[in-house]
Amino acid sequence: MKKAPSTLDKIGRQKWRELSRQVDTSQSANADALACYCVAYSRWVQAEQQVQELGLIVKSATGTPCENPYLGIVKRSMVELHRWGRELGVVTKSSKAIQPEAPADDLDAEIRSLSLLTSLQANA
Repeated sequence: MKKAPSTLDKIGRQKWRELSRQVDTSQSANADALACYCVAYSRWVQAEQQVQELGLIVKSATGTPCENPYLGIVKRSMVELHRWGRELGVVTKSSKAIQPEAPADDLDAEIRSLSLLTSLQANA
């Protein structure tokens, strides 16, 4: 079992230790793919923490409600996790059916509703 790359942060190294038991890291390509998976995992965890702390909707610099920018990192990280997980064979059969795509229409509708609600409350 290869040691975790020094470029991984604490979260990434923890994931490496967990998954390196399942992945043959003696092969360079597998080790590189696992490192990419661990980076994506760490970014996902950190971005999710920011979403939990700040919420889905935040105020822009101009004060209008907008989607939390960390959601973009969450979405991209989920896609990367799925891709690298599939490459490594660590994605379970049930999670292969999950396609982490951004429901932009739903989120846009939610933002419009929130903006309308905010306007109505301000005018009340």
